[in-house]
Order: sequence, then structure tokens, then C-alpha cells
Amino acid sequence: MAALRVLLFAAVLVLAACTSSGRTNPSFASAHTAKTIFVSTYQSEYESRHINEVLRTFEKYGYEQAKDRAAATYYLDFSIKAGAIVTVRIALIKDGSTVLEVSSKNTGWGTVIARPVAISGRVTEALVELEDILSHAQ
Repeated sequence: MAALRVLLFAAVLVLAACTSSGRTNPSFASAHTAKTIFVSTYQSEYESRHINEVLRTFEKYGYEQAKDRAAATYYLDFSIKAGAIVTVRIALIKDGSTVLEVSSKNTGWGTVIARPVAISGRVTEALVELEDILSHAQ
């Protein structure tokens, strides 16, 4: 029972002070003919744990992963900064400009106590924002 209380307390702390946001550039909606994204192979340990979730979300909306950056319409900028504040950012970049961006932050004490849970929660929230944007862009 004590372990359950500690787990519930940690979950409350992880969820405290969380924010998520999303935005698109007007050129994003008009540039939907080719849906190919290039994903860098250089990823942190946290990013490599969650990149497949991000890619599956894009695939759900018709995006394909390109092996060659020059052949891709978009560059996927996926980052997880896991310092005192956990920040997850998912962005599509086209011709040097960010055309889609979602982010999620956690500034609660849970980032210190249960970092993997905090990161996973922020990735999930960012993906919810991403799904909302992609579903409206179709």
C-alpha cells in the first residue's frame, strides 16, 4: 500500500505544472502534396526511445520517411531536453523554416523524482497536440 501511495504521489508531481502547445505556419497547409520527412540518425538516448512513436503518428496521416534528406519535403526536428525542466519538441522544417511545431513542458518536481515517467508523459502530450494539428490539416 505504501508503494502505491508513493507511485500516486510521483504521478501527481509529474503532472503538475505541465504545458503543451502547437502551431503551424500558413505554408504548411498548402504544402501537403508530398509528405516525406527525413529523420536524423543522431538522437539522444531519450529521443531514440520515443522516435518510433513520433514516426507512427506521422505515418497515420500519410507521411513517409525518406532515407535521403535532399529527397524529403520536410526535416523532422525531434528533441527532448531533460534538465530541470523536461521539454519535448516536435517540428517539421521546410526550406529552413519551421512549418509545424508542437511542444510540451513539465516544470514540476516530478521531473527530478520520476524522470522517465515525466518524459514519457511529455511525449504523449506533444503527440496529442501533433495529432490534433495533423487531423485538421487533412
